[in-house]
Amino acid sequence: MEPKDAGAEHSRQHQLSHSTKILVWIILPAIFVGLGIALPLTATLAAFTFIPTLCLVWYDRARPLDERVDFETFIWTFVLTGTVGTVAVAVVQLILSYVLALAFFQSAATKFLEEVQRGEDEVAKLDSETLAVRRQMASQWQYWVLMLAFAFFAAGLPEEVLKYSGLITFENIGFLYAATQANHKSWELALTLVERVVVASLMHAMSGLLIDLDAERRDFHEEAMGLS
Repeated sequence: MEPKDAGAEHSRQHQLSHSTKILVWIILPAIFVGLGIALPLTATLAAFTFIPTLCLVWYDRARPLDERVDFETFIWTFVLTGTVGTVAVAVVQLILSYVLALAFFQSAATKFLEEVQRGEDEVAKLDSETLAVRRQMASQWQYWVLMLAFAFFAAGLPEEVLKYSGLITFENIGFLYAATQANHKSWELALTLVERVVVASLMHAMSGLLIDLDAERRDFHEEAMGLS
């Protein structure tokens, strides 16, 4: 087949389905228009969170035709990991957090989780008695061990195993929304944006690549996977 014919055939094979067109041209724009009306500052900052994904698309489209990822698969992977994937990670994290808190604090697990979920503004308004309870709780060895377990098992493990481009983008939008609702200063919003779009996205991508490389070593080179 001539290169021109091959390109035409490839184009026909990768035309978007009607459901994908509705998703791309109607549903997603409607969501972001609604976000822009309800939360204009969050919507403006959220536009920057798509930069890593757009760079990934640009890199893929620059490759030869026979090496490109199917664009429809890419779109649905992005959307489903950003919605279903986000919910799945949240559920897993909630379960693991409660199990870990129950293991270390037993009957006081619910109280501990309640205190952990307080925001800075809420903590600043607490009375001296509640603050004393928080200090006493934070001084226990169980608290420090639990925080270490949270970091690696409740937060790190589910996110790095289940995280994809879509989930990262939706997570970044969530962080930006929280920052705007806290009335942070402009430089704080800019710092949050850089932290999420540049640092966090790259670190998550690197984690995914390292996991993929280990899986390739195991599946194709029959090497044992370990912590070393």
